Amino acid sequence: MNNLKTKAIEYFAAKPHDDTKAKEFLQKEYIAISDALNQSIVYEELDDAISVLSKFISHVSHQAIDDIVKCWNRLHTINDITYSSDYFSEYRTKEKLLNRLIDLLNQLRYLESDQITDILLSFWDEDPLCEESIKKFFKNLSEYNLYAVEQIGYKPQIDLLNKLKKLDHKKLLNYYPLVLEVCAEVLSTQIEGHKWEYQSVTIQSRSIDSSEEIASIRENAIELLKNIYNNSKDIIRKKELIDRMDNACRIWSKSPPLEGVKKMVHANTLDILNFWKSLLHSESLEIIQKIEHESYWIYYHTSSDQVKTAALDIKSDIDLNDEYSIYKNLVGYEGILGDWKEQSRSDFDFEEQEAERDAAIDEYLKCINSDNLNVWLDRVQNYLVTNSRDLATFPKLYSFIEAITRNYPDQVLTHFNATEKLDSAAVSVLRGLWKSIDNDCFEKQTCQWIDDNKHLYSIMKSFFIFDEIPLKIFSKTLNKAIKEENLSTIYVALRILNDKGNKAIHHVINDTVNSIFSLLNYRKNTDWMNHVWFANSGDCFLNHLSADNLELVVKNIVFVPQIDYRVESILEKVALIDSTLIFHLFDERIQTGKEKDKEDEKSRYEDIPYELHFLGPVFAQNPKDLISLIKKNYRYEWGIDQFGVSSLFEKSIKPYKPEMTKILLNSFNIKKEDELNILLSIITRYGGEKSILDLVKRIIKSVDLNEKTINDLSLSLMATGVVTGEYGFVEAYRKKSSDVKEWLDDKNENIRYFAKCYIDSLNQYIDSETRRIDEQITIQKHKYGVDD
Repeated sequence: MNNLKTKAIEYFAAKPHDDTKAKEFLQKEYIAISDALNQSIVYEELDDAISVLSKFISHVSHQAIDDIVKCWNRLHTINDITYSSDYFSEYRTKEKLLNRLIDLLNQLRYLESDQITDILLSFWDEDPLCEESIKKFFKNLSEYNLYAVEQIGYKPQIDLLNKLKKLDHKKLLNYYPLVLEVCAEVLSTQIEGHKWEYQSVTIQSRSIDSSEEIASIRENAIELLKNIYNNSKDIIRKKELIDRMDNACRIWSKSPPLEGVKKMVHANTLDILNFWKSLLHSESLEIIQKIEHESYWIYYHTSSDQVKTAALDIKSDIDLNDEYSIYKNLVGYEGILGDWKEQSRSDFDFEEQEAERDAAIDEYLKCINSDNLNVWLDRVQNYLVTNSRDLATFPKLYSFIEAITRNYPDQVLTHFNATEKLDSAAVSVLRGLWKSIDNDCFEKQTCQWIDDNKHLYSIMKSFFIFDEIPLKIFSKTLNKAIKEENLSTIYVALRILNDKGNKAIHHVINDTVNSIFSLLNYRKNTDWMNHVWFANSGDCFLNHLSADNLELVVKNIVFVPQIDYRVESILEKVALIDSTLIFHLFDERIQTGKEKDKEDEKSRYEDIPYELHFLGPVFAQNPKDLISLIKKNYRYEWGIDQFGVSSLFEKSIKPYKPEMTKILLNSFNIKKEDELNILLSIITRYGGEKSILDLVKRIIKSVDLNEKTINDLSLSLMATGVVTGEYGFVEAYRKKSSDVKEWLDDKNENIRYFAKCYIDSLNQYIDSETRRIDEQITIQKHKYGVDD
């Protein structure tokens, strides 16, 4: 669509909805959009129609909603959409169009909220790929927007909650993520809006009202959460619901809340604490822990004696639960130990509390005997079900399992082999076996598991406890892992070599690395670096490798999609052993990148890092090798490319060092256009900094100064980094002009002539950019108004 048509649409779209001329004009424009939504299968046509409709959809809301729904349904029946051009087709997906249709409906959320809510609930059932866009709609509709509140009050929130309350239990659970989003917004205690002005945006906020409407909204939201909770069986979901209820107990507002709001939140808090209290006798230990944790922090933050009493009532009930007391000592990563009043003091001694916890665990161990051992093992396996993203949050429990195994190796082993519920504690069991009186049991059992292809990962992890690696079992475990391609176990083996390898097992390290990387390179798998890069900065397994095996490791890094700081930390160690391998690596990565371009692979492969973290000094210490790498691999036929391999020079040597000038001039024949272009690509990266000007001056003196050369040199010097402010480029160009002003009086004719041409070009850009910014500011002032 041409610019004039766009401006006309924007002009009429800004008119009131009852403006006759605007209505007539926009109705005509909508005909073509409606045709595209109902008939087109061409991505670009649909995308353009959606873009234009977004400018005035509120003027044609009823027609637009019907056509959007028809378009949504039609797109789901089309196998493939077509493209007017294949360029970027991989990013122009049907999913993107569907999400854009939902964004259109989002614009009408206050005008046709009831109808659109029903539509999007049906969309939620039909297409999981659009869930995020639908969640965004429900978030926007339910949030307290200052402008909307001033115009229509709290009607959107009230209507939405009433609609959700009418849903049955099954549908509520189906729409659970949406309900959670809605409740999070309506339980907020802040109303926020944004006011746009010339050169600024003002964030406006105030506390919610203490009105009956808000009180009703909050009560309905809390009842909705309770309803879902009572019909949920999933522990993770229940914990999320408790978190949402906890939000209702807190006041968060950038402006001071009203007294009425405090009373309202106070009432909500008591209601929620009473609800949590009612759960204590029927819920799992994990949920009790969650309730205890949230109740304590409510107690900690509140100034209300009534709320403190309600929270302490929960603590009193929890303290009567003997099983939870054991759970809290062994697991308890969120449990609150000891007296709440004492713990809330700023000088509370947490180390003493941990000592008391350890003493309690020691007492448990003393109470265990052959008669009650199975009871404790059943208890432990139930505790291991506790959900956590990081099993390292259970150090006490794992130490406890290790201690039991150490004291009763045969019985624990029998129990362990009889159930899979203890599998997550396999490492602790193995460590306990090793520390038991009968060490032969460890070797016998691990060898049996290895033969049966069981617990390979845990067996390998257990080797961390040894001062010296038990080579026989280690090799047996690794060989089995390689045969089964058990990669997680292989990665642990590399960690062990890295942490515990030494010259005494030089041959083992080399044999192991050769076996591992023969497989990883065959599979083009590079995930091992995620497990090794953070290891100690001292001795590492790379230091003990033969030249062939070190090359095998570096060869693996060719397959890494991107060289980030983790990969560089490994390459830095390689460079200390043999820096030439780094240059060979980048040579191969550049060739691999070209092959992937030919294959048109969708996966992103970045042969040259966007930035260097540790390799800069390696390249800087070998500038001639770096220049050779650049000259060999620079391929660009349409001018000067500053982003490819030539960027390595500036990334490694910054700021520019004067001693590099001689090296660069000796390395390039600037009489040849292709070599001059490579040198100019390096210069361009420095953005005309003063440090690079002497090199440019030397080039100007030595080349034939024709129009093309002047233009190429000028563009290289005019490159800038990030600028700030409206006139940022203008100031940058003026600085560049000032930097070469003295060249106008240079003895060399080429320098004087270039300086004149370059400064004239800069002045033209300065004048053009100044006019553009002046016009832009005028338009902004007209559109947004002027700040006071």
